[in-house]
Formats: sequence, structure tokens, C-alpha cells
Amino acid sequence: MLDVLNRIGYKTGKTVSRAEAHEKGLYHKVACGTLIDPQGYIILNKRGKENDIFPGRWIPIIGGHVLAGEDSLEAIMRESYEELGVSLKKEDIYQTGVSEMIDSSSISKGNNKEIIDFMIMNCETPLEEMKLDNKEISAVKRQEYHTVVDNIIRGRSPLIHLPKEFVYKSIRAIRKYTEALEGKSGNEAA
Repeated sequence: MLDVLNRIGYKTGKTVSRAEAHEKGLYHKVACGTLIDPQGYIILNKRGKENDIFPGRWIPIIGGHVLAGEDSLEAIMRESYEELGVSLKKEDIYQTGVSEMIDSSSISKGNNKEIIDFMIMNCETPLEEMKLDNKEISAVKRQEYHTVVDNIIRGRSPLIHLPKEFVYKSIRAIRKYTEALEGKSGNEAA
């Protein structure tokens, strides 16, 4: 079940199934984020062929619906475990403050109105130790930040179908995070 939200993101006190939220175009919360490994590489995932959004495509985000009574932080921790077998702690997650109201009906089935919270997750789990939910994710790989951004800007990533302002805010948040990682590793080497 999902909490129904009003247009500005406040809970209405009603809960509905995912199917009903999508069928009726009711606003609901989604948590998504980018996994970054200790070396600053972004972890891409190849969506399962049966997935609602971007089936069979490589994307730099994971996530899903925030269940009734859950917050975005709890949801991204649950989704990371369900989709990749990655156990995250709250201190592994950077809440970027990027939150957008998105009508994703054009890229998914139904009348899909979501308020998406974007986060960045520090992922210590090696790719070969991830336990993929093959319905959701069929493969994972690492890619440099600059390559991911270049693919988005040049339209080679399916994320280009999301609202540009949301994508650009997310890119800026990732850049800030990876630059901080680079500065941190540079300080440790000195």
C-alpha cells in the first residue's frame, strides 16, 4: 500500500494500492538514488526485460515506491536490499534535497504521478557479491561519473526522458558528492 499525497507532497491520510495510484493518477512518493563505490565510480544497473520503466536499459539509479508508513530513507534501504542484496545503513546515504514532482506516465504504464526523492548511496559491496533480483535488475557494472553524465547529456541514457531540471539537479548532486570523495582520498594520500 502507498500513502496518497497532495500536489505539494503532504500525506492525505489515504492509502491505496500501487495499481490504484497509477490507474487514478494519485500522487505518491518514490525514493531513488545512485550507488557510488569507494573509488567514486557510479554503479549502473541493467533493468530487467519485464520492468515497467526502462526495460533492458542501463541506468545509474535504483529505487522504488515508498510504502505506506515508510519514509524515503527507509524505502531506499529496502529497495537496495531487494534489488541488489546490498545492505545500507543510514550513514551510507546522502540525502541530496533533490525532490521533484514528476508525471512519468510517458515512460511507464498508467497515469503515474510521483514525488521523487533523490539520494546518493555509498556502496561498499563489491559487484560480484551483489545478489540481483533478476526481475528488476539483470546485471551491474561500474562507470566513471563523467561517462555517465556525458551519456545523459548526449541523449544516450534513458534518463533523458525524465524532466531535465530533475536530471540536472541530480547530476549536480552526484558531482558534488564525487568531488568530495576525490578530495577526501587526496587528503588521505597526503
